[in-house]
Amino acid sequence: MIVKMYWNRANFLQCLLSLAISSLSFHQINGYDWRDPLGNITIRWDIISPTPDGYVAVVNITNYQKYRKVDAPGWKLSWRWAHKEIIWTTIGARVADQGNCRRFKKNVPTSCAKAPTILDLTADDDEVTQNQKIDGCCKGGVLLSRVQSYHNSTTAFQIAVGGEGSSNITWRLPTNYTFRTPHGAYSCSRARVVPNTRFISADRRRITQAMTAQIRIIHALRTKRHDRLVSKIECTKHMCPVNINWQVINHQRKVRVTISNLNYAKNYQDWIMLAEHPAFDNSTTLLHANHKFLSPKSYSNKMEVVWGRRGYNDALTPFGKKGSSIKMVMVFKRYKAGHHDRIATADWKNPPDAIFFNGDLCVIPNTTQF
Repeated sequence: MIVKMYWNRANFLQCLLSLAISSLSFHQINGYDWRDPLGNITIRWDIISPTPDGYVAVVNITNYQKYRKVDAPGWKLSWRWAHKEIIWTTIGARVADQGNCRRFKKNVPTSCAKAPTILDLTADDDEVTQNQKIDGCCKGGVLLSRVQSYHNSTTAFQIAVGGEGSSNITWRLPTNYTFRTPHGAYSCSRARVVPNTRFISADRRRITQAMTAQIRIIHALRTKRHDRLVSKIECTKHMCPVNINWQVINHQRKVRVTISNLNYAKNYQDWIMLAEHPAFDNSTTLLHANHKFLSPKSYSNKMEVVWGRRGYNDALTPFGKKGSSIKMVMVFKRYKAGHHDRIATADWKNPPDAIFFNGDLCVIPNTTQF
C-alpha cells in the first residue's frame, strides 16, 4: 500500500497554471496550537547601558516552536517608537529604512524612521566587518525549531537608541511590534518588563544586570498571508512543490517514507516534518534521519518530529538534481503481553493521521486513491 501526502498549498491547481505565477491567500484566526501549546517566538529586549541621550540594548529572538521554523530570506522585525527616538547604530543587523533625518546636520543616525524595520545579517556578508557583529548574530534571518538546533534557533543584535534621555525614568519601550516571515506577518504581544537578565563577563569575574522586556509571538496570529507559487514546478495532478510518500513494508512493521522536492527552483534547507500516528511511541526507530517523540502524556495523539542529518540529507535540492528526494525507514517495535501485541497490527499499517512539512499541513488523499 502506498499513501501519498500532497502539500496543501496548491492541490487545486492544474498543469495549465504552472505556466503562470499564481498568488494564494491564507487567513487564520486561531492562535492556539494544541500540538505545540507552549511554542512561540520570544523577543527579549535587554537594556545593558545608558548613553548621553538614550541607551544600548541587546535584542534576542528565539524560536521556541518544536516543528515550525523561519525560512530564508528570513525574518523582519519592526516596531513603533513611543516618542521621537532614533537609532544611532546597529551591530549584527541592519535597518531597512533611514527615514527623515534632516534635523541632523553632522552626526546622522542610522535611522530616524518612526516605525523602523530590522533585517538580519548573514555570517559571510562581505559588506559587514567583524566589529559590526556580536555573539549569536547573523543567521541570515533563519531560525530553526528548538528541536532541530538549540544554537540555530536563536539570534541576537545590538542597537543604540537616542532621543530618549539618559535614565530609565525617561526610557519608553517601543510598541506595535510586527514580526514578518516568508509565511506571513504575525501579531505580537505587548512588551512587558520581566526580571533582569544577568550577564557574565568573558573572564567570569563580573556580573552585570540589564533591564529586560519581553515580547511573545504566537503562530497563526497573523494578519494575512500571500504566497507566490512560481511556475517552475514539475507538472503533476496535484501541482504541489513537495510530495511525501508513505509506503508500508508488509510483515516487517516498517514504513518507508520518501520526501521529494518537485520544485525546479527552490532548495528546502533544514526541512522539518511532524507526523501523527497512533502507533508512535518512544521506542519507534527512524533510520537515516533525526527524530524526536513529541507527544506529552496528556495527549492521545502520538507525534514524531523528523528532520535531516547535517551534511547528509538536511537539504532537499531542486527537482531533477541529486538529493531532490530523500528516503528514511520507520520501524515500529513489537510489544508483547502474553501472546497479544500491545500495538494492534492495523494500527501501524494505517496511514498517518496528519503530516506537517515545514509547518504546513499536508493533504492526505482519500483511501480510494491509494
